[in-house]
Amino acid sequence: MLMNDYALTFLEYDVLLSNLGYKRWQNGLHADHVAFGISWMGLLLINCHLGIPGSLLYEKIIIFSYYWHFVDAIWVLILIIVYLPYLL
Repeated sequence: MLMNDYALTFLEYDVLLSNLGYKRWQNGLHADHVAFGISWMGLLLINCHLGIPGSLLYEKIIIFSYYWHFVDAIWVLILIIVYLPYLL
């Protein structure tokens, strides 16, 4: 048999993930990370307006940027691993 005989189409795979609850878990986890990041960004803006010393504020912004880009990279990898094989 050919390998394609066992492969799920993208729609079948999407339905399978939805039935297993993975899509809700994935979207909820992503929303949690985005909400946390936006809240953190808001706190940084408040610190900016309160006049926190520049070196301390700079360090906080650098740490935030590491978090934001790390989460972004992880989600890109998840999308590539989970969805890309079924789109090709």
